[in-house]
Parts: sequence; C-alpha cells; structure tokens
Amino acid sequence: MDGLGNYLDIIIFAVIAVALLFRLRSVLGTRSEDEPQGMPMAQARPREDVAAHNGAALVDPASDRWAQNMPNFAIVDTATAHNNLTQFLAVDPSFRPHEFLEKARKAFEIIISAFANGNRNTLEMLLSPSLYQAFIRQVDAREAKRETYFVTLHGIKKAIITDAHLDGTTAHVTVEIFAEQSITHKDDQGRIIDNNDGYRRKTHDRWVFVKDLKEAGPTWRLENTLALED
Repeated sequence: MDGLGNYLDIIIFAVIAVALLFRLRSVLGTRSEDEPQGMPMAQARPREDVAAHNGAALVDPASDRWAQNMPNFAIVDTATAHNNLTQFLAVDPSFRPHEFLEKARKAFEIIISAFANGNRNTLEMLLSPSLYQAFIRQVDAREAKRETYFVTLHGIKKAIITDAHLDGTTAHVTVEIFAEQSITHKDDQGRIIDNNDGYRRKTHDRWVFVKDLKEAGPTWRLENTLALED
C-alpha cells in the first residue's frame, strides 16, 4: 500500500504541475510570429562587424583609454579621424567619441523634426547662425505659401565620424548619417508638390558639428549639411 500511495502522490503532483503550467501560460501569453517587433528607432543597434575592417579589434567605446586604444571602426571611419579626435583631449579631457556620436544621432532626429514643424527656437539652439538663416528661409517660404511638410524618420541605420579637426579651441566633427525617411509635401490645397509623397527612401547625409570645447554645456551646433548620393 505504501508503494501504491507514493505512486498516486507522484501522479497527483504531476497533474497539479501541468495545471499550473497551463495557468501560467494563459496569464503571461506567448509571442507569436506576427507580433509587432517595435518601432525601428527603438530597436537596439548592433555593432558593425569590425573584423572586416583591417582586422582591428573592437574596444569598449566607453573606455577612458580610448585615445590609446586601436581605433574603434564602429565609431570612426579611419585611423586619421581617430587620431584627430585625440587632439580634443588637450582642450577637453572629458571628450568621448561615442558620447559625441550619440548626441549627433539625437540631433539629427530633433533637427529634422524641427525643420518640418517650423520650430524656430529649437533650430536656433542647434544650428550655427548662418545655417539657421538658411533653414528659416525655407521654413518662411513654405509658410508664406501655406504649404505643409511632413517628415517621418523611420530609423538611423548608421552614423560614423569621418573627419575631425581643431581650430584653436573650436572642434569640428564630420559625421555621415545613413537613415530611412519618408516626406510628404503638399500645397495649400492639399495637393502633392513632389513625386515622393510618403515614399520610404534611404538617405545619406554629411553633417558637420562645431563646438568651442572651452565653453561649458554639452551643445554641439550643426554648421553645415550635404546630401550625398550613394
């Protein structure tokens, strides 16, 4: 009887375990293949395969010894760009290329949105005076014609530092940004002005940021832009 009792206990515990498993599954649910994966800009960005770039090892981009390490080709395009960035440390010992690049990516998102929405305060804060005037002329022209301009940034696929130099204590850093955007531009009657209404297209831009490294505050201003053809 003891053996039979033990056997029955095992069966009872197994039934309870199965019941609890199904109960837990019904509460937590399971991920289906059709479940959305999230917005592209919220997805984690994997590092590039650096082994294909001169066989260089990928070092920790947050390392305080980045200047002494091998160039991180997920952040800089060339060893020359890396070496030029190391000169910034003489003026600002706290400079970190990976931190700057994250700011550049964020600035790209904010500036595109501000330009589309005609947000003059944001543009004035993030653009150099001459570039601000160029942007505002376009915004004023749209508004005078009562045109609407919408930009959707689907994601930044890659951003990399391609050049850098110091002019006294003023740093200039060139970043090439690969993104996907769609633009809708309409006149005051709601008619499409261009032929790319809502078309999702790949973009490749070269942006130059500038900052006096002696100045307090984290803001880098956009000094120049150029749309590149791949």
